[in-house]
Parts: sequence; C-alpha cells; structure tokens
Amino acid sequence: MNDIVLMEPNLIGNDPGNVNKIMNEYYVDITRFIGNDDFISINDQFEDIINTHARHPSVIHIKESIKYDG
Repeated sequence: MNDIVLMEPNLIGNDPGNVNKIMNEYYVDITRFIGNDDFISINDQFEDIINTHARHPSVIHIKESIKYDG
C-alpha cells in the first residue's frame, strides 16, 4: 500500500491522522462559501429570479429535458 503524502505550505504530511485532518479542513473550508453570493430572498420577484439563473447549467438542462418554451 502506498502512503499518501500531502504537501502544505509549512508541512509535509504522511501520518494518516494528519492527512485526514488536513483533507477534512480543506473540504469544510471550501464549502463554507459556496452559494453565499447566490441566494434567493423572499423579496425577489419571480421574473428576476428566472432571468438571473436562466444560463445556469442545471436550469438549461431542465429546460432541455422538459422541452420548456419559456
């Protein structure tokens, strides 16, 4: 079995406990800010929401899947 070695700015880690800790911190930190600048407020108008997200890949996929004419 090969050891995993992580190279951080001030650390080279291959201890399984440290590798797990580093990876956990990375994924917790990276997800902390996902979507913070992209939220829907209760005061947003429906048309504005649709227009804002019209080019999002998931919206495009849904429109193509259901033959949306909007």
